[in-house]
Amino acid sequence: MMGGYRNQVIRLLSFCVYAMKNKLEKLLLPSILWATEIELEDTDGSRKEHFLPIPHDLLFDVEFWNEQENDLPKFVDYNEVDGSALPCWSFPKAKELEEAKKPAEELTVEVLKRGFLTPIANFSRAVATRDTVINPRRVDKLSEVHEGCGGNRNNPVAYGGGIAAGRLWNQYTQMQQSGGGIPFQADAKLLQSLRPKREWRELSMSCVKQHTTGKGNGGNDSSPSYVALHARMELEMMVHACGASMEKNLTKVFGMLEDLVQTELKAETDVNPTGLFIAVNRGGMEVFEGGGYMKHKANIDENIATLNKAVKDGGGLLHNRLHVFECGRLLTGQYYEANPHATNLGGLLDSVVNFYIATEALAFVGVRGSSYSTDIWTTRFHQGKGRMNFEYTPEGIKRIPNGGLPPPHHNCKRPRKN
Repeated sequence: MMGGYRNQVIRLLSFCVYAMKNKLEKLLLPSILWATEIELEDTDGSRKEHFLPIPHDLLFDVEFWNEQENDLPKFVDYNEVDGSALPCWSFPKAKELEEAKKPAEELTVEVLKRGFLTPIANFSRAVATRDTVINPRRVDKLSEVHEGCGGNRNNPVAYGGGIAAGRLWNQYTQMQQSGGGIPFQADAKLLQSLRPKREWRELSMSCVKQHTTGKGNGGNDSSPSYVALHARMELEMMVHACGASMEKNLTKVFGMLEDLVQTELKAETDVNPTGLFIAVNRGGMEVFEGGGYMKHKANIDENIATLNKAVKDGGGLLHNRLHVFECGRLLTGQYYEANPHATNLGGLLDSVVNFYIATEALAFVGVRGSSYSTDIWTTRFHQGKGRMNFEYTPEGIKRIPNGGLPPPHHNCKRPRKN
């Protein structure tokens, strides 16, 4: 799958709907690969971000998914028809890794060393013949699947992925445009079933507890309470069509949040939040060159200064009664430092961690035009937390109507160029 975290979830949803429409009850787990960005040393010695695949079970709780009493297809480890585990494919061999030494294939070798490739296609042969480019938009895995399985196109059925990944996205947009909703209510079922592995859930909550426990909360250290904010303040969003109607000043958004905590949240709950978790893409905010930056320089500089004052300098909000904190990359970086032999799962794990923390918050404040915010609202709604779903706008923070269930995310229309 490709795209940001939530765009990949949308593709997984389309994949499940396709399976359900065709009465396919099993998904071959080794074939489900997510895309992550990881910084690696390039051939010229510089460090650059590269997209690498991650097997589904390194991120998510497969057992929990399979235990859910719904009609979503269940994950299986192998083709169950003849009972032989993974009969169609083979893993790469150490000798073949040593043979793949050309600079153009260094990324391929890195992927194989990390164990990120599953045997859905015979990449050992591809590496040995130097015929592989790890580019999901160019690799057509369907022919490999059919060839590896003796040409049987019905067992297993291959759909989407690689050069056909656009099919999954287009299928989702067609379901939206039909006006009939997502078939089988698959979106609600998926959002209830897809949760991080226990390791990542515990890591997420360790960040929350670190920043909220012992900072008030009525003396109850065992149940820290916090509000979550998804702030879309990246330079890319400043110039994107989706950002046209967004509030772009973080100082103003923080002021709105202080009002929300002191008014609606105080009136409707008996909980005194001690933390404000902020999900933000610092890398996207901290861009200090180019025409886009010069156009929005004043706003970008102020947003970064505001964020640093609240997070790094301990300024907080409400006279420091509401502690502002980040998790994401900072948290996973600390995890890898403490666990040097752990596999680096890249930026996708940061997004998974932040998403989980936001869904578990007392209240969540997102922004229209963001698929990430839309899916947090939707997930919280299906978890029974929709009443505390809000959005920030240039006019202030508003409650999400319809019980907290937002309309589906739509691609933003770009303004016409004159």
